[in-house]
Amino acid sequence: MIGEFKLNKPCYVGERVNQEYPISHRNEHLFNALKNHEQRLIQYNRVKEKEELQRFRSQLGEQINFNVQMLPKTSFITFPEFFTSDSALKKARNDKVKSEEEESEAEGAKKVVEEKNESDNFNKFPIQINFKNPVAQLNCQFLFVSSNKADIRVLKYTLTILPLPIKVAR
Repeated sequence: MIGEFKLNKPCYVGERVNQEYPISHRNEHLFNALKNHEQRLIQYNRVKEKEELQRFRSQLGEQINFNVQMLPKTSFITFPEFFTSDSALKKARNDKVKSEEEESEAEGAKKVVEEKNESDNFNKFPIQINFKNPVAQLNCQFLFVSSNKADIRVLKYTLTILPLPIKVAR
């Protein structure tokens, strides 16, 4: 289990809520396991297996494509079936290329480039919620499985849908 998240504000029946959850590119559990395995290989002097481990690490790369599933399934929560997680290095490289292109196009004209925080719009998993009935508590899990099946993450999602408030006329 990599994480758990809840809605930031109350959600009411019939209200469409869009929420984004940040997904880290680096899976800490996977990297810790690889690090421990590499130390074991060094300790027992297994060169061939260490080369295979290095090849596996190079396959992880700067971009991870996930197939996303939700358990249990419900039609009231929509999300993309595929999610791509980019590394911070790839984003920095893309931003640098874009800024160089902008500078070459401007040729002497001064432009103020706003620096955006990495967390502003980077590796955020979008979820849309639209329930028709109140729900006391819905516990579900999002299962992120990478295309090479090497990186599997489980994200627990807890949700409560409140009935519409009753307005008293005076």
